[in-house]
Amino acid sequence: MSWHEVERSSRAALRRAWLLATGMVMAAGALAFAPGGGVHVYPASKTHGEITDEALATVYASAGLTTVSNSMKAARKQFVEANKAVDNDQFSSRKHFDGENFAGGQSEINGLLSKAVTQAKAGDFSNARTSVGAALHTVQDFYAHSNWVELGNSAPSAEVGRPGSISNTSPVGDLACVRLPAVCNVSNLVTSRLTSGYYGKEDAVILPGKCRHGGFFDSGPGADGLPDLTGISKDSAVCLVTGAGLVDSPHSDFNPAAAAVAVRATVQVFDDLKSKLSTSEFKSLLGVGPSLAFSIDTTGSMGSIIAGVRSAAISIVNSRLGTEQEPSKYVLSPFNDPSTGPATSTADANAFKAAIGALGASGGGDCPELSMAGSYSAVDLSDDRGDVFVFTDASSKDASLAFAVSSLASTKRVKVFYALFGSCSPYDPAYFSVANASGGQVFTLAASEAGTVTRLSDILARNNAVDVESRQGSVVTGAPVTIPFSVDSSMSKLNVSYSDIDATTLTLYRPDGVIVTPSTPGVSTIALSNGVIYSINPPAAGVWRAVIGGSGQYSLLVNGESQVALDQFDFAELAGRGGHQGYYAITGLPLVGKTYKAVARLSGSPASVAFEFRDLDGATIAPFALADADVEAHYLAGDVRIPSQSFRVYATGADAGGTAFQRLIATVVFPQTVSVNPPAAVDLGQGQTSSYVFEVRNEGPAATFVFAAKDTAGFVSGSMTPASATLATGASALTKVTLKVGAAIPVGTRDSLTVTATDAADAARRNFAVLTSSVVAPKVSGDVNRDGVVDCGDLNLVKASFGSRTGSRAFNPDVDVDGNGVIDARDLAFVARLVPAGTVCK
Repeated sequence: MSWHEVERSSRAALRRAWLLATGMVMAAGALAFAPGGGVHVYPASKTHGEITDEALATVYASAGLTTVSNSMKAARKQFVEANKAVDNDQFSSRKHFDGENFAGGQSEINGLLSKAVTQAKAGDFSNARTSVGAALHTVQDFYAHSNWVELGNSAPSAEVGRPGSISNTSPVGDLACVRLPAVCNVSNLVTSRLTSGYYGKEDAVILPGKCRHGGFFDSGPGADGLPDLTGISKDSAVCLVTGAGLVDSPHSDFNPAAAAVAVRATVQVFDDLKSKLSTSEFKSLLGVGPSLAFSIDTTGSMGSIIAGVRSAAISIVNSRLGTEQEPSKYVLSPFNDPSTGPATSTADANAFKAAIGALGASGGGDCPELSMAGSYSAVDLSDDRGDVFVFTDASSKDASLAFAVSSLASTKRVKVFYALFGSCSPYDPAYFSVANASGGQVFTLAASEAGTVTRLSDILARNNAVDVESRQGSVVTGAPVTIPFSVDSSMSKLNVSYSDIDATTLTLYRPDGVIVTPSTPGVSTIALSNGVIYSINPPAAGVWRAVIGGSGQYSLLVNGESQVALDQFDFAELAGRGGHQGYYAITGLPLVGKTYKAVARLSGSPASVAFEFRDLDGATIAPFALADADVEAHYLAGDVRIPSQSFRVYATGADAGGTAFQRLIATVVFPQTVSVNPPAAVDLGQGQTSSYVFEVRNEGPAATFVFAAKDTAGFVSGSMTPASATLATGASALTKVTLKVGAAIPVGTRDSLTVTATDAADAARRNFAVLTSSVVAPKVSGDVNRDGVVDCGDLNLVKASFGSRTGSRAFNPDVDVDGNGVIDARDLAFVARLVPAGTVCK
C-alpha cells in the first residue's frame, strides 16, 4: 500500500474521492494522482518514492557523492519504480506487512535483499536495483501498517530486513484492537505487542481480537463478520471522514513519525547492503559513473579492427580510473557465427580490460554475422540511459531481431552506435533502423579508423551528458538543411557528432555567425572519413546552427554536459486498487489517439519549461503542458494525446540565468494501433519450465499478427503458442511463451525477454513488451506465495486474484499454475490438492 501524497484542493475533490471509494463511476482524469503515489486527497504526506528519494540523498552524502549524475538518476528511478510496482499486488499480505504476517514480510525482504547481493556480485546491477526497490516497499509499509510508532518507537527496527525473526509480535488470542466509533485517531489499540491491520481481499484472514487496516478502501469486515470502519493504518497525515461514517488513514496523527522512521529504515537497508558488497559493487548499485558498453564482431576478418578498438578502449578506461567519470559498469558482448558471447558485465576495470584484451578474430567465413544478437545482449547488460557501441565489418545475419533490439533499447533509453568497416554490406538497413530509433548513429569507416571512432564513446558516455538535438534525414543538392539548436549558459561542454552517410557536408555556426573549425579556440575534433565530431569547451550560449549541404543521407547528434537535464519522461496509465492508485509507465509503444498521463522529471532548476512533440524533421507537431497542480515532489505531469506520426519529445524553456535551453528524449516514438500487454515478471526456477502469457490487442484495422519472442539467456523453448492470430478491430488474443531453465544455470542469472506482435501485411504496425526475470532455486509446486510451503496462504492468494487474466494488473503469473492466462477453477483445484490433508482454511 502506498504512502499517500495529497491533493490541495477543495472539499469537492474529497467528495470525488469518496465516490471512487464507494465504487461509483468517475470520468478518467477527474482526480489528480501522484505519478507513483496514492490518490491526491491528503496534504503533507509522503509517497514511497519520496521516502526513497529522501533516504538516497542521505546515502549519497554518506558516500561523499555531492552531485547526482545521469547514471545515478537512472538507478534511482529503478529503485523507485520497483518500489512502486509492489502496490500492483494488493493480495499478498507479506508484501505489505498486513494481517500480522510478520514472518512472511520478513521472509519477503530478506529473500529480495539476498537476491540483490547475488545479482550485484554477478554484475547484474539492474536486477539488483529491482530487488532492492521491491524490498524497500515492504520495509516502509512495516512502519505505515504496524503499530511500531504507536508503541513509542522513534528509531527503525533492528530486526526488520535482517537475519532472524521479528520479536514481540501479537500471538493468536491476544486482544490487539477494540471496536470503537468511526472517528479519526481513535485509541482502538489495546496491546503492547507488535500488530498490524488486516486488509480486505488479501490472503490473511482476520482473527478474533485483531485490528483492521482501516479506511474506506478497506472492504474487509471485523473478526466478528460485522463492518469495522476503523483501523490502524497511517498512510496519510490527514484523516478523512465521509458522511457515511467511513474513515481513511485512521491513525493519521502517527503518519509523520512513521514516515520519518521509514526514511531512516531505508537508509539502514542501504547501510546493510554496503557491508555485504565491495566498494565498487556498492557504487555500481547506486549507479555512480556511466556505463561503458561494447559489442564486437570477432570473426576472422576483424583482426586489425579488434586491435584498434582494444587499444582505444583500454586507454579510455585507464584515463578515467579514480576520476568522477570512472564507469560503474563495463560491458563486452562479442559475437561471431554461429555463436555469440560469452558476455562480460562487471564493475571491475581490470576484469573488463582482461576480457577485451583476450578477444581474437577467428571463424566466420560467410559475410553476415550475428550482430543483432550481440547488440541485444549489450543493450540488455548496459545501464539505463547508457550508450552501446557496436563494431562489425559484416551485414546482419539475424536482421529479423532488429525490432527486438530497438524495443529493448527504447525501454532502457539506450542509444546504439554502429561502426561499420569493409564492403560486406555496410549499409544493412537493420543497423540504421536500430541506430535511428534509439537516437544513436551509424558510421561507415575504413578499418584503420577503428581506434579513432572508439574515442566517440569517451565523449558521449559522461556523467552529466544531456541530449540537445538528434536528427537523421536527407538533403538534396542546392537545398541545404539548417538545424538550429539552443545552447544555454549551464552547458559546460558541447558535442556535435555528424555522420556523412552519402555525400553530405556539415558546416557548424556559433551564435555570432562564425564557422567552427578545428583551429577555433576551445574546439577539439575527431576527423573521420565519413564524418566528424566536434567537442567545444566551453560553448557560447545562444542559438547555434548546423547546416547540412551536399546530397544524400546524414545523421546529426548534439549533446553536451549540463546540470539542466530532462531526466525522465514516461507515458503512464492509472493502475492499482482504490486509495493506492498511481500512474505507471506503459509497456511498449503508445497507441495512436489515446490520452495518457505524461510524467517528467527535470533537474537543474530551470526558470521555465514547456514541452512539445516534434516530427523526425524537427517540425513541431503539438505543444503540451504538464500542469497538474498536485504531483509527487520533483515531478511534472499532465494529460497528452498521442499523435499519429512518429515523434520525439522536446523540453524547452529558460535556465536559471534566463538563457534559452533545449533538451530532448533522443529515442523515437512510433505510435501504434496494436498493443502487447505483459503479465508481471516472476522468478524462474532452476531446472523448471515456466510460462508467460501475453495479451495482444488490435485497436486498428483487422489484421493477422505474428508473435515472436527473444531472450538473452536462451531460455525460450519453441515458438509462441499460438504463433499468430487474426484480430478484428477491438479484438484481442492470448499467446504463451515457454521458458526452460537448465538445472545447471546459476541462481541469479538474468534473462530479458522481448515479445513482439507484428502485422503480417505491414511490418511498421507492431508493438512489444519486455520482461526481466531472474533464476532462483527450484520452486515448490503450488507454493504461489513463495514462502516455501503450500498452505492456506497459497489458497487464499488464488482466491484473492480469482477471475483475473493477462492484461489486468491483478493477474499474478505465479498463481496461474496451468499457464493459460486466467486465474480460474483449475488453478484453485491444483493448489487445493497440495494443501496438507485435514487443513481447514477460512
